[in-house]
Amino acid sequence: MAIDVEKYQRLKKRADKAKTDADRAAGALDRTMDELKTEFDCETIEDAEARLKELEADEAEAETAYDKALAEFETAWADRFDD
Repeated sequence: MAIDVEKYQRLKKRADKAKTDADRAAGALDRTMDELKTEFDCETIEDAEARLKELEADEAEAETAYDKALAEFETAWADRFDD
């Protein structure tokens, strides 16, 4: 069964686009992995996920400490800031 030239060109164009998209995605992945290594010392996605959990826990702890400090400040200075 022969493929006509038009159909071949359409398929080739789709295949070329798919290859270009795949190359672009691979490049983006490489850049992202380089950034994870440089900024967070993560070699793998699993390392990055573990580091993210650590950072989220640190953020939650800092938020709790901030809320506590703010409440203490507001209590200590409430008489100066009455509306």
